[in-house]
Amino acid sequence: TRSLTASNDPLIVLDGIPFAGSLNDIDPNNIKSMDILKDASATAIYGSRGANGVILVTTKRGQEGKAKVSFTSNWSSGPP
Repeated sequence: TRSLTASNDPLIVLDGIPFAGSLNDIDPNNIKSMDILKDASATAIYGSRGANGVILVTTKRGQEGKAKVSFTSNWSSGPP
């Protein structure tokens, strides 16, 4: 163990966004590709967060470009 207050796990980047969970939280059927950055390349791109390495995960549904957010809501009023 090399750290007193932080984790020694690598940084996981899921579709370009740092992922707070672990690899076990990602469904293997949705993974399109995985790339691993280590040493100077990870630190150069992600700074101190990439010091333990970086795992880049691209899912089958991930797309480049602007983020799209959809919201669906239902509301009903009935007798009390």
